[in-house]
Amino acid sequence: MHVRYFLALAGVICLALIPSVRADDTGKRNTVNELIQLFEFDKTIESMNVEILRQIETDMRQQFPDVDDTTLAAAASIVREETAPMDGRLVEYVGDLMARYYTEKELRDVLAFYKSETGRKSIKLMPKISEETGKLVREWGMPMQKRIDFRLSDLLREKGYK
Repeated sequence: MHVRYFLALAGVICLALIPSVRADDTGKRNTVNELIQLFEFDKTIESMNVEILRQIETDMRQQFPDVDDTTLAAAASIVREETAPMDGRLVEYVGDLMARYYTEKELRDVLAFYKSETGRKSIKLMPKISEETGKLVREWGMPMQKRIDFRLSDLLREKGYK
């Protein structure tokens, strides 16, 4: 498997394992929860999981060109089983970050914006913008990762590491 998959998965794991910080103020927590619902973070996490699965399938097909659909389905099942427990923690953590870095007034202002026509449009466009940005990063990242791997291998070989 490629390094980028492991880095993405490591990022998700790190976010899921960081202890959460609770907002003491009920009003602040309620506003955060409303924002989380408005942003539909559960759908964002599902999109991330779908992207991870796509990358795993691509990597498996590159490494094992004759891999069958049953094996790919089993691999997807394993990934979903392993990532499912983190999904709720990730949403909780995002809420905790919002509560930590915004005052209650700022959270109400953010909520008011995202309830506006422009804010609702922003929410609808965010997944598309993120998807297109991710595609561009992958297009740039794959050749860059190969160059980095090649150069690091050369460096280690030059220094006597096998």
